[in-house]
Amino acid sequence: MGEKQKILIVDDQYGVRTLLKLALNKYNIKEAVNGQQALEIAATWMPDLIIIDMKMPGLTGIDTISRIQKLNIRSKVLLMTAYDDIPLQGANISGFISKPFDIDVLIQLVENILKENTNT
Repeated sequence: MGEKQKILIVDDQYGVRTLLKLALNKYNIKEAVNGQQALEIAATWMPDLIIIDMKMPGLTGIDTISRIQKLNIRSKVLLMTAYDDIPLQGANISGFISKPFDIDVLIQLVENILKENTNT
């Protein structure tokens, strides 16, 4: 059971992906720059958690998540947003965090979400 849990980071901003990758380096991390790339990675890699930005060019975070869930991929989802109007209808979201975020708060949130995962 020594395998690292897998996290897919989806954000169109390079700086955000890099920050999260460094902060969460105890996990197995992959990055996607947009929703389409996230779909392709999630379909084969089956991440335990997807940390995804709400607003991205092309597919939004919510669109991407609903498509991933239609593929029966049972990843937990942490939604990042700089906006207050979060349309969560129909989306199975484990948590969300507002940008700009406190990295320590995000790390704790990720750990809490992944802890729930180990009980299934």
